[in-house]
Amino acid sequence: MSRVPLPPAPRILLISNGHGEDLNGGLIADGLRQCAPGLELAALPIVGAGSAYGRRGIPLLYAGRTLPSGGMVYQGLNLWKDLAAGWLQQSVAQLWTAWRQGRHYDLVVSIGDHVPLIFALLTGRPTVVFLVSTSSFYEGRLRLSALTRWCCRRRRVRVVLTRDAFTARDLQAQGQAKALFRGYPIMDLPAPDPGQVAPVPGTRTLALVPGSRFPEALHNLVLMLRLCSQLGDLAGDRPWRFLVAVVESPHWRELEPLAAAVGWRLDLAQGVLRSASGHLEVRLLPGALASILAASDLVVGMAGTAVEQAVGYGRPVVQLVGRGPQFSYAFAESQMRLLGPTVHTVGRRPADTADLQEAAGLIQRLLADPCIPDMITALKQRLEQARDAGGKIMLAGNGASASIASHLATDFCKQGKVRAMTFNDANLITALGNDCGYENWVAKALDLYADPQDVVILISSSGRSPNVVTAARRAKEKGLYVASFTGFAQDNPLGALADLNFWVDSRAYNIVECTHMIWLTAVVDLLVGKAVYSAN
Repeated sequence: MSRVPLPPAPRILLISNGHGEDLNGGLIADGLRQCAPGLELAALPIVGAGSAYGRRGIPLLYAGRTLPSGGMVYQGLNLWKDLAAGWLQQSVAQLWTAWRQGRHYDLVVSIGDHVPLIFALLTGRPTVVFLVSTSSFYEGRLRLSALTRWCCRRRRVRVVLTRDAFTARDLQAQGQAKALFRGYPIMDLPAPDPGQVAPVPGTRTLALVPGSRFPEALHNLVLMLRLCSQLGDLAGDRPWRFLVAVVESPHWRELEPLAAAVGWRLDLAQGVLRSASGHLEVRLLPGALASILAASDLVVGMAGTAVEQAVGYGRPVVQLVGRGPQFSYAFAESQMRLLGPTVHTVGRRPADTADLQEAAGLIQRLLADPCIPDMITALKQRLEQARDAGGKIMLAGNGASASIASHLATDFCKQGKVRAMTFNDANLITALGNDCGYENWVAKALDLYADPQDVVILISSSGRSPNVVTAARRAKEKGLYVASFTGFAQDNPLGALADLNFWVDSRAYNIVECTHMIWLTAVVDLLVGKAVYSAN
């Protein structure tokens, strides 16, 4: 009986053009191998040496070299530097490789922008496009170049994957029916390894992310060392701990004279930098980004992909502006538009001493922000004290905040077993507003209804509503405990008057109001003793 020959294993070629793109390509390769272990994979990294593929044993069709721009060829004079270093010859060789060797693969995956897509189309093979380098979050609507749109509409392009669902919906609305969102691989960080680094209670831990392009990463880290020195000179009740997420590279040996010039000594054998005074240490930890992020309170970032991962981990980020070629102000500003309000950039030009002082102050302010879970617990305990003393909760706000007050008054009474009330009766509002003025009616209601053991919860998105601010002053005059829920500017007058101020760092009403609702219902859950419970 003759054996039926097995069909050859499918062959897939990954083409990418940048460090972050290579990382995504490597993670896609991991997923493909899990789904179909027999796949034959190869890669064509257009920028750099393709180390993300090399670490996985994926063969490279062309082994290029890293050029001066590190892939940021469109910024400043980078194009001319790359031309002088042989960019044109390398690009021609890569295009020839894609055309001659790419045709032997069953599927090509393009990861990046239009550049790897052009390479992929040269192969003549079915193509999956992953537009990893752009997003509708930058400007609210994605404006693909005419070339990219034309390429994506080719029949051999089977699907156009995006890095987020918002971009997929935007492209679909623009007529790109092939657009889909199926995940962003680099956000699937491995679980933290306590053996690499673990949280240390009582410290202020900063992750330093200088990037992975050399020699730029070295100069970025030197800038961060100067910032660490500034932080070390500031008073504080907790010691500093600095952890650097580094990629494996022989270039770190070049750090020693650069660090010495700013007063730091490098012990490469131990992976430690020490300040001249000896009271500050910076640890270099290769391959430990997830563990570093998990152990850190804040991230100082001068990178692309790693800053995205830090935001995904829920860490605030302070960006310093470097000299490039990657991490210029233009790049940092685009990161803020993409990633939102937890990313802060200091200065618009390469950071100088004044910018580092400003960054140190910003870091201190961000780390001084109170822990919301601890504040929720504190409010729950204060409400229990009021209940046990025979007191009650009085809630007030305007508009949507008044609706939140009514909802929570019911929840506090029914579920939390603490008496609660609002002043949302139309007769009360109109009577007191008419007699005392609208800015004074809530304060007058406190005069009529408050008892010494009561707690007052005042809700205002801006923290500046005159009637609510006046009520806070009256409550303090009467010796009542005041909790406020505010947003917009942090230095709002309502928050300044409160014993406990819950502030949302946003100027969007929907975000502020929804967050207030979540925090207040969390207090109810703590009073009940569980997050899921019967309506009865």
